[in-house]
Amino acid sequence: MLFHSVEFALFFAVVALVYFQLGRRGQIALLLVASYFFYGWWRWEYTGLLVFSTGLNYAGALGIRRVASPTWRRVLLVVTVALNLGVLAFFKYLELLLRTAASLLGLLGADVAVAPAAAWMPWYVLPIGISFYTFQTLSYTIDVYRGVLTPTRNPLKVALFVCYFPQLIAGPVLRGDELLPQMDARHRFDWDRIRLGLLLVFWGLLKKVCLADNLAPLVGEVYAAPAAFSGAALLLATYCFSFQIYFDFSGYTDIAIGLAQILGFKLIVNFNRPYLAANITVFWRRWHISLSRWLRDYLYIPLGGNRISAARTHVNLMLTMLLGGLWHGASWNFVVWGGLHGLALMAHKAWRGAHPRDRQRLNPLAVLLTFHFVCLTWIFFRAPDFATAWQVLAGIATWQAGASLDFTVPLFVFGFILAVQLYQETRGEIRQRVDRVLRRSPCLAGGFLYTAVALALILLARGEEAFIYFQF
Repeated sequence: MLFHSVEFALFFAVVALVYFQLGRRGQIALLLVASYFFYGWWRWEYTGLLVFSTGLNYAGALGIRRVASPTWRRVLLVVTVALNLGVLAFFKYLELLLRTAASLLGLLGADVAVAPAAAWMPWYVLPIGISFYTFQTLSYTIDVYRGVLTPTRNPLKVALFVCYFPQLIAGPVLRGDELLPQMDARHRFDWDRIRLGLLLVFWGLLKKVCLADNLAPLVGEVYAAPAAFSGAALLLATYCFSFQIYFDFSGYTDIAIGLAQILGFKLIVNFNRPYLAANITVFWRRWHISLSRWLRDYLYIPLGGNRISAARTHVNLMLTMLLGGLWHGASWNFVVWGGLHGLALMAHKAWRGAHPRDRQRLNPLAVLLTFHFVCLTWIFFRAPDFATAWQVLAGIATWQAGASLDFTVPLFVFGFILAVQLYQETRGEIRQRVDRVLRRSPCLAGGFLYTAVALALILLARGEEAFIYFQF
């Protein structure tokens, strides 16, 4: 059930209408049922994974809290983490591991053929959102082990923390202390809160349906046959994918935050204008913020972070980004993508170490260089295999001849980006007047805005395309 589908609109409307009539416990129960229904709409049998994840981490956290022996607490943590990661590895990385093993055996002279897992396990399919809710449940158990979070005794609350439907499929990745305490209060109907939530939902739909989905066919056409297109077309398609994935993912996040706000919950911000970052470190503080901080707090810092030698710090950065790349998908393309970002982070950290007095400031040239580095690394993220990625890079580098692209959609999207950016950055009379109208006439302004967005969604929609990050 996609956020931009009619089915979801009806589903959420029914849930919201009933939700505000219930008490606190009733609201938790309703959201839990709705969350399982939402996930089961895709494949009901895979709701068992949510039950397993809930039971595993609920029992693991309580056990860690009750056991006095540090050794047994550590054992319980290791077992819980291993089982979580084992389920993730089985569903997400089984085929990659088998193909890699077959390739290594082939180098030794063995002729090994690996059939797709679905061929010998007909039920096998990658569960949507498994990477997100696995990392979320891991953070809950690890925080209990560290003593920064008290385990919740109510299993329904833990279950809702695992599968809260606005952010179940693609985040943000939340921590226990960010969502669980919000379940302790009854959430009442509040029109001002709901109005702001609706604005976020409409803004996210605009990003997804009107911008990302209109860039998708152009990007798909070029990356399906890069040899047929000119170097200029390949570069344009790469720019387009950079904005497609941003509008797609940040659009999902805006919708998720807006839906949660309507229901009285506050989710963390997941994007903060990442393409304006002046270096790669700042980019990762602004892009997919919840994943970046998870990798920092539960992987980079436990490895030693930057509290050790410079060489070990660089190794930790690289390991973190390699695993972060692999988290995105079962393909060595993602590992290369993560490795390139790891190299860039290492280079920036080394440069900062050599120039400690250099102040962080908005440098247009630095922003431009960072943006183009990110765009070029997206090639490995988008390409289906190494051969296609190298073909795109070679075509851009040699400025090969070939077919061109229609610039209409990219110009529309880039013009929209420029207009929004100018509005956000300016402090002049135009912005002050617009803000004044929005404050003084919220009904009129809101009605105009909702009508304009609805028309845009109707006129520019290209069908119900799934969010890119659903596959991760």
